[in-house]
Amino acid sequence: MTFLTSTEADEKFQRAIEVLGLYEQDLFLPRGPVSNDHSSRFVLELMAAAKEKDKLSSILINSLKNKLQVREEVSLSLIAF
Repeated sequence: MTFLTSTEADEKFQRAIEVLGLYEQDLFLPRGPVSNDHSSRFVLELMAAAKEKDKLSSILINSLKNKLQVREEVSLSLIAF
């Protein structure tokens, strides 16, 4: 079994999104927008929104992680003092 690096996985995932977007265009655009709860939001738009949400979540998680790390360092320095 071969494992991909994070960058390789991201590239393959991006390519899959592009191919799925093209498939969706070929399938639905000639007949008009999809009539479900996504209305006219196609795969590319949905994935772009998900990517932005993921980016914001990562920023928040990293911020919280850094704050926790600072608290641990302060706690350890107080114990050592």
